[in-house]
Amino acid sequence: MNLTKTVRAKVYKPTSRKYAALLALHAEWNRALDLPRNYKILRKETKLSSYCCCDLAWLVKPGHRAAVLLGKKNLNLKRGDGFVPWFASLTTPKGRVNLPLSMSYRHARLLDDPELHLGVSRLVKKGHDFFIHIVIDKEIPDPQIPVNAPVLAIDLGEKIIATSVTLGSDGQLKAPPRFMGRRVRSIRRHYARLIRDLGQRKALRVIKRIGSAEHREVAAELHRISRELVNDAKRTGSVIAIGDLSGIVQRVPPRGRRVNHKRNRMPFGWLTYMIQYKAAWDNVPVMLVNEAHSSHECHVCGQDGLRPSRGRFVCPACGEGSADLNGALTIGKRALGYMSIAGAPRIAPERTASSDGRPSKADHHGSCQSSTDILVAKFPYLD
Repeated sequence: MNLTKTVRAKVYKPTSRKYAALLALHAEWNRALDLPRNYKILRKETKLSSYCCCDLAWLVKPGHRAAVLLGKKNLNLKRGDGFVPWFASLTTPKGRVNLPLSMSYRHARLLDDPELHLGVSRLVKKGHDFFIHIVIDKEIPDPQIPVNAPVLAIDLGEKIIATSVTLGSDGQLKAPPRFMGRRVRSIRRHYARLIRDLGQRKALRVIKRIGSAEHREVAAELHRISRELVNDAKRTGSVIAIGDLSGIVQRVPPRGRRVNHKRNRMPFGWLTYMIQYKAAWDNVPVMLVNEAHSSHECHVCGQDGLRPSRGRFVCPACGEGSADLNGALTIGKRALGYMSIAGAPRIAPERTASSDGRPSKADHHGSCQSSTDILVAKFPYLD
């Protein structure tokens, strides 16, 4: 399996000569975008190098605009030995320049991997600064579920976007649960109110200036959440089990315009994708678990409970507790039911129909009957 990542690096305080070379490259590339996508014409009419002409002629579609492409032969990375972690060497109309790059410590260590391969990167100009988006790819073996692996179960919700619990192969809790992502909902609500008020005032210029601030803040929060979850799973050697919310918009009946708007804007698929590709890069197995009725089913006895409010779950036999925690424990129970002792997926149980013809609860539980019977009732870790 081949995975691709993009490392965003800033050109750190280039000299006047290097900055002029970058400006010349950027200007010449934009001028070449208006010419036919023909290698000979580009070489004759522009001052771009042969590498840039090849990338422009073969990788950019006619009529499309694109940032300056830096192919594998045009961009070379060199390890720094001082304050700057990496240097980038590329060809410009004014000769080849070595540019100091500023990036995060984690990205600097990521580029040290000898198994990485450079892809087609991009030179981007924002204001007076230049950035290089370094594209790297790596061949990753398909992750295998280890024997007797614990499960890190994740329940996705509207108020708390990710509730995680770690269950051992015997069904016991290995660590207290984590409630993450409360800020995502507040970000969405803040910008929704802001854009609504500005729209009523006809402040279109202000709305345009806000731009993608909401997208950036939500993305930063989701990156932090997914990274912490994958690090937890990697540290404990767990298999990540995520509730599968695909098609929830069609399955859940509408509950009003405002409620539907809030639910549909929550980035469940976005967070799931981030967890999947981060886990694949770190060789952590991920499985999607059927989450149907997980928020209404008691993780201890399996009975249907009540949801008096969004955050509360009441079981007639076991008491009441957190609805998000109950959903995460139920997903973990189902994941343990889908896994065998050897780490391979179990054979799905035969479907049994109830008196009204609908699938019974055994379809949701998998083959797990007693994997979490030893869990303490009355919802532990709630005090």
